[in-house]
Amino acid sequence: MVSSRYQLVAAPAYEPGEDVITRSTIGPFVDAGAWIQPSPRRKRIYLSVDTIRELAEVAGISRPESLSELQLAAARAEGALAVLKENLGGDLVHTLVRLGHLLSGAGGVDGDDNAEDDPELVRSVNQTG
Repeated sequence: MVSSRYQLVAAPAYEPGEDVITRSTIGPFVDAGAWIQPSPRRKRIYLSVDTIRELAEVAGISRPESLSELQLAAARAEGALAVLKENLGGDLVHTLVRLGHLLSGAGGVDGDDNAEDDPELVRSVNQTG
């Protein structure tokens, strides 16, 4: 890991205890490791992560392809389902019903679960792929 003079901190340890640009006291903050030394007291330079994010966007540094956490979770789930479908050779409905039986304690025996008879489940699974 590369060491840096900058440190991520939950809250400022030195005065002024706020973001040097916005005066926000809401962290986390990056401690710049530098001081402003006007008289009579010196002050530590802190930037909130929100300020840094906004500065990056203005400078064109932000990643336009970045996703919200919800979008990222949905994309991961969709990808996992596609891989699962591929690995099961298209027999996802039967496998889901069987898994449901096992998890509910019903056990389920090969041949006694009629997944293909549940049009809602079949439609739901087929729409995701």
